[in-house]
Amino acid sequence: MPTKISALTALTGANVAISTDLIPIVDTSATQTKNITVQELLANSLAFTPAGSGVTARTFQDKMREIVSVKDFGAVGDNSNTDTTGYQVALDSGHLDLTPLNVIGYKVGVLTVPTTIKSITGQRFYQAAAGANVLSVTSSSRLRVSDCDIYGVAGVASASSNTGIDATDCSNLQINDNYFEDFRYHAVHLKSCDHCVVSGNIGTSNVLGVRLTNSDHIQIVGNQFYAPPTPDSTFTVCIGLDTDGASPIGTCNSVQIANNLFDQWVFAQAILVHNGTDVTVSGNTLDDVLVGIHFSPTSSTDVIKRITITGNSYRGTSTIGAGTSVGNAGILVHGQASSLAEDVAIVGNTVTNANAINQLGNQGGIDVKQIKNVTISGNILAENYFAGIVIAQRANNIAITGNTIRDTVLASQKNGISIGTSGVTPPVTGIISNNTFRNLTFGIRLNNTTAVACTIAGVITTATVTLTDHGFSVGDWVRVSGVTFATAADGFYNGAFQVDTVADADTFTYTMGGSISSAAAPGSPVVKPTYDGLYIENNIFDTVTTNVSDVSSTAVVDGQRNYTAGDKTPQVYKTKRLLVTNASAVVITDLRGGTTGQIIVLQFNDGNTTIADSAPFKLTGAFTSGADDTLTLEFDGTSWCEIARAAN
Repeated sequence: MPTKISALTALTGANVAISTDLIPIVDTSATQTKNITVQELLANSLAFTPAGSGVTARTFQDKMREIVSVKDFGAVGDNSNTDTTGYQVALDSGHLDLTPLNVIGYKVGVLTVPTTIKSITGQRFYQAAAGANVLSVTSSSRLRVSDCDIYGVAGVASASSNTGIDATDCSNLQINDNYFEDFRYHAVHLKSCDHCVVSGNIGTSNVLGVRLTNSDHIQIVGNQFYAPPTPDSTFTVCIGLDTDGASPIGTCNSVQIANNLFDQWVFAQAILVHNGTDVTVSGNTLDDVLVGIHFSPTSSTDVIKRITITGNSYRGTSTIGAGTSVGNAGILVHGQASSLAEDVAIVGNTVTNANAINQLGNQGGIDVKQIKNVTISGNILAENYFAGIVIAQRANNIAITGNTIRDTVLASQKNGISIGTSGVTPPVTGIISNNTFRNLTFGIRLNNTTAVACTIAGVITTATVTLTDHGFSVGDWVRVSGVTFATAADGFYNGAFQVDTVADADTFTYTMGGSISSAAAPGSPVVKPTYDGLYIENNIFDTVTTNVSDVSSTAVVDGQRNYTAGDKTPQVYKTKRLLVTNASAVVITDLRGGTTGQIIVLQFNDGNTTIADSAPFKLTGAFTSGADDTLTLEFDGTSWCEIARAAN
């Protein structure tokens, strides 16, 4: 017979019941006794019955196994013991939901996330030591890391392998609503990843924020990035896009950077794109930041194409850092001579206090160069240093419309728009219209360009120019002068022309506008860029000392263009009045760029210019200029027909 429980001697000292001890159980239905272990009793004999109707009773063991904690795998979670091994075992077990149980945080080295894990949520990680990333993710798909607090080992110097989440070759990652602090490298680094979202995260005191390398279809949305821990002498970047040159993806494509906050990046670039196509930067707030939104290639293979920058608000920092070599523009988009940035829209942004630290004479609120097909429209540019908009070097087919530019700061350089450089680099072509300029020294400042000696050859209609590192592209305007001729009738080497072809870095061609019988005789020909393709019209100038400076340039200002002496075929596209001055005898043989129905007034300031009554001119008779004389013509699509002439 079994012993009564009341008759059992109490267990004392080392005599403690353990899971393998046997307990006698009486089966009354069969009037027999059997022994089971303590573990079997607790696991299988204690029933759990949920509340409600239609429920099914289960054992407590079955119920408790619904909740898996990393503590079940040996992690402690006290931010004192190193939990790398225990947490890694938990990850490797394949559980999808690792729920914390009253933990301070897991102190870990690098954790490798298996591809079977699809969710890491609500965790708190502490980097065990500098030099190891916290979460390392490779070839994962549809992993979600959310609502986690991830802390690095604080330090003021950038050092690789100190990243919160480091992901390689992943797709459809979601990194949402996490908190990152004190990482010496990136909070998040995505390498060769696609279709990923980084949203709703907060980062503070991280040396770098989010970096994309060779990644495609990425959204960086609604994050908050606060001041890095670096001193003002250490330059850093918050969001960066680039390439390592090794991935088949290469350029970062189809990236959206929207509605993020950047605060107190006083010696840093908030957004830096070295290599990107189809990138949209919209609705971001950049407050107390050195360089705001910066697109600039760093290698010859980098590409900047199809860029939209819209609805952002930038306020430049007034905190003095170190190193004036770093730019200070609010929005900067640069290409390179071998690969122009192209198809760029900068629309509806507000930029203030840009260039306040370095006060460079070639930057301002918006800075573009080596670029084509660009729209700068509807922006508010106020109280920036040197200029509201700077367009240096080549900028082809640019439209600057509907902007408000006011109160530029810098005593000697209060420019609204500053265009061109003092060198040979080609200036801009395009239109500047319907902008408002207020409280400035110069509304639009056209900087002179330098003529450079060259060699010119060619007969019939095409001239070939040899000029070392000429820097011109097809469509650029150049002015050629100083060429001597074998016969007096051969004048088509001189004038303003568009580049037709670029054979190499040292050679380009242009169409001369007529045929000649001999090549250029030895002389001192020179080439300089022109503003022949730039049109300035319908702008408002309020309290501006000089509306458009360098009015002797060939840009068209409200329909008026300055003629270049000696030009036998002057450009007149979109020109209503051409101001002509020749110091010696010149015969004008054609007007280039006319459009059907165009009416133009030629206004002369000399007695040396003649126009024959022969094609393409239809005149009442040959015309010879006198000082202050005018000749009014209309273009019918083929010929320039005289409307009137006046001897004044």
